[in-house]
Parts: sequence; C-alpha cells; structure tokens
Amino acid sequence: MSKFMRPETALQRLVEDDHAPAKSRCEALRQLKNPPINMLRRMLARTAKRKKPLPARLRALAALRYAEIMKAKQLNREVRNAVTPLGPMNDIVKPRPTQPNALGI
Repeated sequence: MSKFMRPETALQRLVEDDHAPAKSRCEALRQLKNPPINMLRRMLARTAKRKKPLPARLRALAALRYAEIMKAKQLNREVRNAVTPLGPMNDIVKPRPTQPNALGI
C-alpha cells in the first residue's frame, strides 16, 4: 500500500465533499481525466439522503461529463459492431472456427 494517495483519488474526494466550496469542486471535476461513472451517477441522482443540495453548476458539469462518457461508449460499441466490406469487425478480430485438422485440434 502506498504512503501517499494518488492525485485522482484526492480530486475525487474533493468533488464528493459536501463541505468544500462549489468552485473548487467544479475545478476538481474538470481536472479529472476519467471521472468514475458511479461518482457521476451519484451526483446526478436526486436522493432524500443528501443533506446539502448539490450546487447547480456542479450538477450541470457532472451531467456534461456523464454525457461525454456515454457518447464515447456508444461510439466504441458502434465501431466494435461495425460491418466492413469483408464482414463484421468481430469476424476480422476473431477468426471463424474452421474444420479440425488431422489431429482434431
């Protein structure tokens, strides 16, 4: 176990800290390259457990980051399932099973 926490961990904790100023929380969320989807979902969910309401600016930024991540995931799915002139991409990456050879392999 490391002695010091990673910068990403510190930024995530700052974003989720209800007692931190809204401006520093927004800046920390901007600095995160790949914010965890679960953290963004928790921020966007309206629950009765939340004691202090989430600042509107932070909520809007979380929604934008969540939308970016979901759009990238959708594009990755489309590329993975794309059909090329040679057939589906999955067939190019994974060769089709052929007849077993003389050894039965």
